[in-house]
Amino acid sequence: VVCFEDKSYAYQRDTMQNADILIGVHGAGLTNIAFMRSQSHVIEVMPYGWYADIFPRISSYFNVDHAVIKALPDVPAVEKCLEGYGRTHPEEAQARAEYLEQFRNSADEFASNPAGERVVLDLLYKARVTMLRACVRSQTLRTDEATLTEHVVRMARRSRRTCKR
Repeated sequence: VVCFEDKSYAYQRDTMQNADILIGVHGAGLTNIAFMRSQSHVIEVMPYGWYADIFPRISSYFNVDHAVIKALPDVPAVEKCLEGYGRTHPEEAQARAEYLEQFRNSADEFASNPAGERVVLDLLYKARVTMLRACVRSQTLRTDEATLTEHVVRMARRSRRTCKR
């Protein structure tokens, strides 16, 4: 695990250039993809109910293989966040309740039907709820270990560099 907060530019650049596989959470730190070697690999962990294609696009510019893994839904975090904003925006109570109902239903179905998340994604852009996007992004980013392992193994097999023993 590498944290770049207090690291120099040169350290960050060199670390990324030497990485074969990067696993990172969706956010500004993934802009360091620009320093990765061509044909290296990125696994981006994205919050459930959120989608942004900026980092897959950056990866494609630099010929970096990019996979997105959805984090497991964190319904309590979204509920708590929206509840907090609800105190300052009582006029949005109905819209918040409708969104949360859809979010909960979609989260319940996620294990058996990951495509069901599409409904929540559509609502994210249509709902008129203050701070909804911030609340969706406030989730704890836990992943299914088997899915993450599957992606790492697949990418490691495709990596052009061989591991030193």
